[in-house]
Amino acid sequence: MIRIFLYLLILFSAPCCAATYKLVTDASELKDGDVIIIGADNDLVMSSIQSKDKSSFFTNNSFSYNDTIFNPLSGTIEFTLAATDGKWYLISGDKFLGAKSTSSTSDKYLSLVTSPSASGYSTTSSISIDPSTHYATIKFNKDLEIYLSNYPSFKCMKNPSTKTVKIFKKVD
Repeated sequence: MIRIFLYLLILFSAPCCAATYKLVTDASELKDGDVIIIGADNDLVMSSIQSKDKSSFFTNNSFSYNDTIFNPLSGTIEFTLAATDGKWYLISGDKFLGAKSTSSTSDKYLSLVTSPSASGYSTTSSISIDPSTHYATIKFNKDLEIYLSNYPSFKCMKNPSTKTVKIFKKVD
């Protein structure tokens, strides 16, 4: 029984890749082609697992030290930045991160979509970083921003009251 437990512990604790990610403290550090992960306080990072209704992404734990994340766990989602007209596409594999708001004020979606022009989704974002806290604002059209909800999961909404999102850039 102990062997099975240890095997499962090792299996589900496997890093997604042998990589190091440094906290981005200024948006000018971001360049076309950079690989990033989206994180937050308490060593949380965005995972590739979406909620059933496609409105959010669940969190994954990570290990960080001095604003560096080492070998994030399997399931952590990486995005490649692609510059377009002063904005950014966040691309994972062959999909684009997009935000969508419906006519209902409560219905907001943060999802991976197959096309940058997916119906109703905004896939270009602006990125700014507060110089004192290093919290990032990733804002899509219609002012939808990525934030960490109390659940905890990464969602989007207009002008979230708490700003705890951070961007970590791959340095390996």
